[in-house]
Amino acid sequence: MWIAMYNILDNAVKYSAPYTDVAVSCVGTDSGLHFEVLNRGGYIPHEDRGKILALYSRGRQQDPLNRRLGTGIGLAITERIIKAHHPDAQLDYRSKKGVSLSDAETRFWFDLPLQVQAIRKDRRGAG
Repeated sequence: MWIAMYNILDNAVKYSAPYTDVAVSCVGTDSGLHFEVLNRGGYIPHEDRGKILALYSRGRQQDPLNRRLGTGIGLAITERIIKAHHPDAQLDYRSKKGVSLSDAETRFWFDLPLQVQAIRKDRRGAG
């Protein structure tokens, strides 16, 4: 699971505008774990939103002066890791374009349902 979290955070840093913050939160909820990363200065164009989670697919980069290298497998693998931990879990995102590139933001998150089971000490055979 740490690889999935790392991939999301790495993308946020890689695609943020220079000198902008990346916010990370990981919170326990009543039903499990909520992990979220928000970066500013980058957004996913509407026409790219259906394909960025597909294997070997990359969205168009908004800053032509700061091209990033990549293979297009990071988010696809991240989504598969999350689903491998729980079939109902999914990677989701929202992106909005700002007035300028530095006003834009992208938020990725996933909710991972967790079941906590009480550990009961077996008292049989204790004598």
